[in-house]
Amino acid sequence: MESSKAQKEESLEMFRKREKELEDWLRENEHMEEMGPDELLRPTLALPQQLERVTAEDVVIDETLYVLDKGLENGRVPLERLMSEVKKLARRQFKARALRGKLMEKLKAAGVDVRY
Repeated sequence: MESSKAQKEESLEMFRKREKELEDWLRENEHMEEMGPDELLRPTLALPQQLERVTAEDVVIDETLYVLDKGLENGRVPLERLMSEVKKLARRQFKARALRGKLMEKLKAAGVDVRY
């Protein structure tokens, strides 16, 4: 019985401590504007933003290469044009992936959880 009462008192004390922390945080941040989901999910640091952009560029290049390939198969894109575009895109993608690797290394070294 004593142990149950002590546990309840300990839980109540922990609850009050958390409540005070939340009230303090709300007081400190009441000046902040309301943010939508897009703003909440957008990285606020420069390196994560750059990593997001370079990852998006890599994905866009992959999609473009796929569409060009399908265009060649369907006879809508001439081979010469395809080869020219693939050369340009491959160079850009190589640079994007190299930069992505460097950014991930820097972020991991800084202790940032990277999941791209």
